[in-house]
Amino acid sequence: MNINGPPDTEDQLERTDSAPMRLPALLLLLAAAVLITFHPVLNSRSLSFDDNEYLTENHLVQTPGFVSAGRFMTEVLEPSTVRGYYQPLSMTSLMLDYAAGGRPTDLRAFHRTGLLLHVLNTTLLGVFLYLLFDHAFTAVLVAALFGLHPVATECLPWLAQRKTLLATFFGLACLIAYLGFVRTRSWSFYAFSLFAYVLALLSKPTATPLAVALILLDRWPLQNLNRRTLLNKVPFLLIAAAFSAITVISQSRTGGTIPPDPSSWTRGPLILGYTTTLYLRNLLWPVGFPAYYPFPEPFSLANRAVLAHVVMGVVLAIAVVASARRSPRWLVGFLIFFVTIFPTLGLIGFTDVIAANRFLYLPMIGLLIPIADVLPRLWMGTPNRRRALARLCIISIGCAVLLAEAVASRAALVPWRDTTSLFRYLLENLPGAPDDAVGRIRYNLGNALADSGDRTAAIEEYRAAIELAPNLARAHNNLAVELVNADRPAEAVVHFDRALQLDSRNANALSSYGAALVKLGRPIEGLERFRQALQVKPDLLTARFNLGCTLMDLRRFDEAAVELQQVVDADSNDADAHAFLGHCLEQMGRVADALNHYRAALAINPVHPAAQARAKALSP
Repeated sequence: MNINGPPDTEDQLERTDSAPMRLPALLLLLAAAVLITFHPVLNSRSLSFDDNEYLTENHLVQTPGFVSAGRFMTEVLEPSTVRGYYQPLSMTSLMLDYAAGGRPTDLRAFHRTGLLLHVLNTTLLGVFLYLLFDHAFTAVLVAALFGLHPVATECLPWLAQRKTLLATFFGLACLIAYLGFVRTRSWSFYAFSLFAYVLALLSKPTATPLAVALILLDRWPLQNLNRRTLLNKVPFLLIAAAFSAITVISQSRTGGTIPPDPSSWTRGPLILGYTTTLYLRNLLWPVGFPAYYPFPEPFSLANRAVLAHVVMGVVLAIAVVASARRSPRWLVGFLIFFVTIFPTLGLIGFTDVIAANRFLYLPMIGLLIPIADVLPRLWMGTPNRRRALARLCIISIGCAVLLAEAVASRAALVPWRDTTSLFRYLLENLPGAPDDAVGRIRYNLGNALADSGDRTAAIEEYRAAIELAPNLARAHNNLAVELVNADRPAEAVVHFDRALQLDSRNANALSSYGAALVKLGRPIEGLERFRQALQVKPDLLTARFNLGCTLMDLRRFDEAAVELQQVVDADSNDADAHAFLGHCLEQMGRVADALNHYRAALAINPVHPAAQARAKALSP
């Protein structure tokens, strides 16, 4: 089964596995261990930072069907429902979970799929390492280091990280198929590898560096790097270039990017030195790390923490390069880690954090590859009188590390039990963070409190967030919304104005502002805000529904019916839209059509008061 070239010059050990048939049983045991460790995620009720865009406010996800899937696939350069890059497979995956019963109030269907993907990723890694190094037990042992590591505790409960799980799944399929191509020279394996690579990019474009990782694998351990294998990578590199361009354009158009500062040539090296060693520390000591790493202040060598990380990074780089004299394994492993994590290192900013543990999920495989090479050497190559002791040490240390990982993963899942607990935990684990970062956490805590119905506490958190981060447009908007809900629309207007000064294309703010103006008795101004919101985001059904209701209140029934009909067409399960459309049609003299919509409203909500009364009155 070995597809390697000749062994490296470090030693000439035979490393064939005496019992390759153990692999399926070991993989089943591995899958069971991962399921047992992470099954509490099925009960997680937390909605994290951007889950609103991926679920709670995403109309296409909540309207499963070919139309929604088609929109996800065809909105390439400017996705309409999620700010950021093109990720159609991830969005379609969440849509399918919604169709299977997942809801914002019941996340079990989403978490079930996420957990299944993590189990599959872990087992695929075991297969990949076995194909590389021909040793079932150590391959599965190293795969378990990945599968039980607490890094997964961000990717599993956080719905938006479906993209990370899915991209890793297809990325590992790409790597395994490529190994099949190297071993058999079958072009069907090559085609499948290329296809899986495209699917990984359609899930999350940070999988782009896998094309470079294939070249590094050709150098070691495959040891077949030559002109022909480089030519085989040309299609991968061309696809990578195309998706890189798509990612930059779509991110800049919808989510925004922060280009490198040309006046600060030291910032890039500082980011690389700081984040690389931070990530390695978290991999080696994964206890109590938060999900949010703001930029340290000041971000310069004058900051002792930054200086320490950079110095450690330089020392580590020298040690890895020096090790290449004996074997390229560690150099190649670190290079695979580095290139696969490079898109998330923040040289081109697309988020307000300098690091996040979820970014480690795929790259950590690069560091596991050399470990999976060393362990079989110790297992099979130790002299007979020491072999039993070596194997006992591998098993004992491996089990101890895996048990520690499992315990740490269970502990790391606890704050994700609900949204309020998650953001309170984050606040408690941000010592010394800049005010702007703390303000963003308090804003998210305010959202959680608002969703739980604690309006007073939510208003307090939004005010605290604005005090810490006065230019946070979303905090002004959400504070204004809660003030409207608390019957304080005059106060709300001030914050709506400020939110739109900071972000004039915030469709949700425009729609909510319109509702506040209507409540203040200024419906004509409210109509204008609703229309502005729909110009920015035509799929914002709350704005269209409010526009229709306001037109209906103004007795402009023909116009109201047009808007409400669009709401019903987009979401046939909206009982209020059916009921109000029925009222408009009734006022227009279209009694039969009105009755049909009243009945549709009652089919969705049998106790809808307006629909009940009018359906009874109009029924023959």
